[in-house]
Order: sequence, then structure tokens, then C-alpha cells
Amino acid sequence: MDNRSVRVDDLLLDVENPRHPIADNQHDVIMALLDDSPEKINVLARDIAEHGLSPAELLIVMQYDQRRYVVLEGNRRIAALKLLHSPKMAKGHPEESLFGWMKGHSNVITEVTCAVASSRLEARHWLELRHTGERGGAGVVPWPPSAQQRFSPSRGTHTDKAIKVIDFLRSSHPNDTELLEHLETIVAKKLTTFGRLVSDPYVRDILGIDLKRKDTITSDLRLLRLIRSVVSDLSDNLSVSDLKSKDQRRRYIDSIKTTSSAPSSSLPTKPTNDKGQSPARRKRSTPPPSFLLHDLELDNLGERVSSILKELQRLDVEQYPNAISVLIRCIVELSVDQFHMKRSWEPDRFFWKRIEKCVNEIDKSGKDNKYVPVRTGLRDQNSLLAARTLHGYVHNPYFHPTSTELRTIAKNYLPFLKALNERV
Repeated sequence: MDNRSVRVDDLLLDVENPRHPIADNQHDVIMALLDDSPEKINVLARDIAEHGLSPAELLIVMQYDQRRYVVLEGNRRIAALKLLHSPKMAKGHPEESLFGWMKGHSNVITEVTCAVASSRLEARHWLELRHTGERGGAGVVPWPPSAQQRFSPSRGTHTDKAIKVIDFLRSSHPNDTELLEHLETIVAKKLTTFGRLVSDPYVRDILGIDLKRKDTITSDLRLLRLIRSVVSDLSDNLSVSDLKSKDQRRRYIDSIKTTSSAPSSSLPTKPTNDKGQSPARRKRSTPPPSFLLHDLELDNLGERVSSILKELQRLDVEQYPNAISVLIRCIVELSVDQFHMKRSWEPDRFFWKRIEKCVNEIDKSGKDNKYVPVRTGLRDQNSLLAARTLHGYVHNPYFHPTSTELRTIAKNYLPFLKALNERV
């Protein structure tokens, strides 16, 4: 592809843009983009008005005729630019007046640099990398909260302190697979909770953590065992509700000490809580399950669903993550489709919408915590619980599921699948 400068007036929005159904004309494309996310188009226009177009994201276009080009990548940006140039293009839409106001407060961009593709086929690979997920690392990989914190650190926050400890553990134990998996789970789901714990001076003193020191954590192996226990517990079952108050954190860390072999000089042999009572003995952490959905039955959803589930339940997730990821996707889809069929619902071609309709039927109030992870995952296309993730395990050659990911998916979809089976 060659790069060339093109006048904004010579750029046509793509009537076949996947963001919306095929449109008839340019006005319909503008209205479709505004209807899809008016606030986001507005914010994008304001950012372009203030800062210009991002030099990190090149537009991709295709020749339409001798003068004009169709925008294949960057339709939202060009739509925002066109609306800044001519707010009347939004005529009849509530956002029209806002673009009119911005027109007088922005630097006019008349030309943009574009990569010119010879066809949609030539551009397809680059559009896939931009819009269809991480693709094993070849696509856009969003920054997790830990990376965001490193880029724009908020010194002294829970997240900042958590990252310092996690980075130290990762660098000092690069070959400890179990520890690294637990840390991966914490970073993905419980970073702030871990930060709340290591921000507590009492906890830091017990664990030998000094955030002002380069080494961060004492090299005493017996104290390192303590923090390994904390990391394991937090990854498996501890939640923010267990560690929210100072008393809760103290009781938890004291219970850790009772099962530790750390030296008596740093860890008292008879710890007490704030009431002078001996804390309850801490439950031993259970290893993560190797066989997923082992207590689930789907007999009411048909013989095929039930037989696939039974095959999955016999597979070790550490040995067969790819097979299990495909089977989970099949079980969710077939279960959802059976639920739809039993209720004579009109089928929807979008997988996520079919799941959402079932969740809304099962939990009509929308307040049952058992289904919150699935609801949230459906709204975030980058979530492990997103329909696109499940779909990618089957169809995307760049998706490589890990055992940790599959445990998380199975754990969060379990209540939903149980409810489908019970109410079918």
C-alpha cells in the first residue's frame, strides 16, 4: 500500500462498514454512527478539534473513482471530521448543535494521510488486526490496569503498591508456574484488592514487605512462604469483602501466621485478634480444579448437550485446554439455543444477544450477583466471558486458551448453565 495525502472532502464513508447495516448513502452512514454511540463520536470530535488526528493510527482507504476514496479504516474519525466541517450533515439528530458549536473552536483539517489499498481484500488483514481482538498478540493488545498504572502512575495508590510487589515476585520467581498463574489472576481480577492488602502497614510488617526498598520483599524463605499463601488465597477465593476493613485484614494475616513455620522472633506463636481471642484456623488452600464443570448436569437440555458435557468433564484442563475451550463454547451455545427453542423465541444471528436474552429471562431483576459476571462480559468485547472470546476459541487461529482462563470462564458460566437446565 502507498501512502498519500487526500482531501477530507474526497473521502467517502464506507456504506459497508461492519459497525452498522449496509447503508444507502453518506447521510445514512453518518446517522448510523451517531445512533450507535453519539457520546463517543462527540468526544472523538472534541479530541480531534483540540489535538488533531492521531499520528499512531493511519487511515486505510480504497480508490472509488479518479478523485474520491472509500474509507475502510477510520470511518469514525472521518465522520467526526466531516461533522466538524459541516454540522448540517447531522441534521435532524440531537447532536447537530454540539458539532455546530465545536466548528468555531477547532483547527480545520482539510487533508489527511492515508494508506491506499487496491481492494477490500488487501486491507482485510489489517482491519482484522485492528478490530478483532488480540489474535494471539498480532492484533491490538489493550493495556491492563497494571500497564496503565506503569504508564501514568498514581503514586501511593493501592494499584501502585500492588504492582510493585507483583513485579518483584514475577522477576524473582520467573520459573514458578503456579505462582505466576496466581499473579496473572490477581492482575486480571483483583489488583485493587491485593493493593488494599499490601497497603496495610500491619500486613506489610508481617510479610516482610518494604516498598521503599529495591528488593521490596525480604529474602527470608519462610516469610516468602507467607506471601505465597496470600497470593494463592486471593487468586482462589478471597474477595474484597473479606479484606475491606483493617480488622478483617488483621484477622486474615494473623490466621496465616498460625499455619506458618516462620521464626518466632518475627511471627508470634500465639497471635490474637483485637479482642484478645485466638483467631480461627485458616482453611488450607485447595488446588485449582483440573476437571471443569464437574458438578454440572444438563440432562434437561437434550442428549447432545449432556453427552458433550460428560466428555468435557473427563478432560484435564492442563493437558487439553484447546479441546476444552471448544467444548465450552459448544455447550454454552447449544444450551442457549435449546432454551430459545423451548420458548419458541425468534432466533437472533448474534450469539451474544442470544445469551443476553436468556440471562434477562432467568434474572428479570438484573440484580442477582450470580449472573453479574456473564452480564458484564457480554458488554465488554475484550472480556474472557465475552461471546467473541468463546467464538474465537473455535474460529480464531491466534487464540491460545490457558488453564487459568478456562477455569475463570467455567466458574462464571456455571450458575448460568445450571439455571438454563433447571428452567428449560
